[in-house]
Amino acid sequence: MMQILRRIVRWIFACDVIDEVALLAKSERSRSYVTEERAKRHWQDPQKQSNMNFRQVLIYPLFIFLTKLLNFAKKFNSIMQFIKQKIEGVWVIEPKRFGDARGYFSETFKLEEFTANVGDVKFIQDNESFSSRGVLRGLHFQKGEFSQAKLVRVSQGTVLDVAVDLRKDSPTFGEHIAVELSHENGRQLFIPRGFAHGFVVLSDVAQFQYKVDNVYAPQSEATLRFDDPKLAIDWRIEPSQMLLSEKDMRGYSFDEVAEKYSF
Repeated sequence: MMQILRRIVRWIFACDVIDEVALLAKSERSRSYVTEERAKRHWQDPQKQSNMNFRQVLIYPLFIFLTKLLNFAKKFNSIMQFIKQKIEGVWVIEPKRFGDARGYFSETFKLEEFTANVGDVKFIQDNESFSSRGVLRGLHFQKGEFSQAKLVRVSQGTVLDVAVDLRKDSPTFGEHIAVELSHENGRQLFIPRGFAHGFVVLSDVAQFQYKVDNVYAPQSEATLRFDDPKLAIDWRIEPSQMLLSEKDMRGYSFDEVAEKYSF
């Protein structure tokens, strides 16, 4: 019986919850014998695990259960849902809206929750653009030290927002993600550094707002062609209805970007 319980404990530890157990064990409300160092020693040393007594074997899963319960409650009470996407580092964020007969209220950015879920990103500037139907802006990126992470949203209208992974060491290098952002759905998209980014307006007009973590540097700016066949992006609008700047029309192909730049 003890052997089976020990195997269950080892399996649970394999689920990357050791840090959560240790954190809970160190809290002032916990009266357990477990400390961070002792928990790690038991995890790292099979001989020490084999010497655990019955009480110790039982208390570990209990800590894990309580930790998971607390984390679930915290997530349930969160004002934002953070949804990890198929491309590493990209997140869709859905803020909660609290509505009544007057309209609604929503917190669109909360540093504590953003940092806890996405990581430490120091945004330094907010930008805004206003565009009509068919306007396509992108796919833009900045090179080297001026690379930018972005948190984008739409306060009026609807756009299709696209991010292309340009990180050569990424398993999804050259792949893209496309997310519809609108005033109605309230979604936001976080795009880390190392991506080309752009959007097309699907509604009559759209007001587009975004945060960046680096300054605009025109000398380091470049454009990836929106219609490169290797990207195969479905922009959900006919090319004849698109309106682009001359700069965006002269963007680099994906092969040229892959050859010239690295992130």
